[in-house]
Amino acid sequence: MRFEAETAWLKSVLPKQCANQIQDDWCWEEIGEWYGETDLPDEIVEPIVQALIESGNGYACYQYCRNIEDREDVRQALIDSGNGRACYYYCLNVKDRDEVRQVLIDLGSGMVCYDYCHHVKDRENVRQAMIESGYGIACSLYCRHIEDREDVRNALIKSGDGLACYEYCRGVEDRPEVRVVAEGAA
Repeated sequence: MRFEAETAWLKSVLPKQCANQIQDDWCWEEIGEWYGETDLPDEIVEPIVQALIESGNGYACYQYCRNIEDREDVRQALIDSGNGRACYYYCLNVKDRDEVRQVLIDLGSGMVCYDYCHHVKDRENVRQAMIESGYGIACSLYCRHIEDREDVRNALIKSGDGLACYEYCRGVEDRPEVRVVAEGAA
């Protein structure tokens, strides 16, 4: 039978405030502060962690890895969740691991890939996923804050995003081939 971390059970083994945090939002930062002051036995901790893993909540798994322990089974649950933003936060705040980064690449979210390139490391495969996303704002921000690359600029133009092109012209360089897209959207 699958274990469910129900409020009644949590309140029976944990202080009420901590139990409510786990049940409501898996707020591992605060739980970690409380956990550090307490020595919970494994027979209590493990069912909670297993409930977290089974929840499929990628952001909660990231919070656990960041604030409690970078456990392989919790990290795998984060990966399996497919939550690109949570995987980016993991790479930024815990460790930049290939298997976690691959979620960003496979997801192909332009902004998540841009954030990774800007705040973690400008990797070619992540940048290429950003380019392939076709998300003009991410390409514009990349050119403005990381490097004005021709391949990224071409993706920006191809996106047809007039506002992103306007921001490029305003913040990077007023290039005619980018300006024409910005003016065409006006």
